[in-house]
Amino acid sequence: MEVAVVKSRCISVTVQSLSNGSVEKLPAVLNSVELDGIDAADSLSRLTTELSSAHAQIAELSTKINDVEDSLSSTQKELTRSQELNTKLQRDVREVVTSV
Repeated sequence: MEVAVVKSRCISVTVQSLSNGSVEKLPAVLNSVELDGIDAADSLSRLTTELSSAHAQIAELSTKINDVEDSLSSTQKELTRSQELNTKLQRDVREVVTSV
């Protein structure tokens, strides 16, 4: 008979390995369930706070992304206008040079 302690982040459970290979919970399993120093309600409260904070950060980043995309769009339009003006001015300069 083999006894093992299986631990997760918050719960520890003792199980007994039987000779036929199956596993059964020991009768004292209720006594062996530990919260490893973390109260479930406190843990839930902490996770809820973290989730709210993450949601707020996502909303803030989404707003910033929209602002950056708007700025990029405006800058691209301005670049296109500048390139068109540059092309026109180069053409004008070539015409002046060829006419002289």
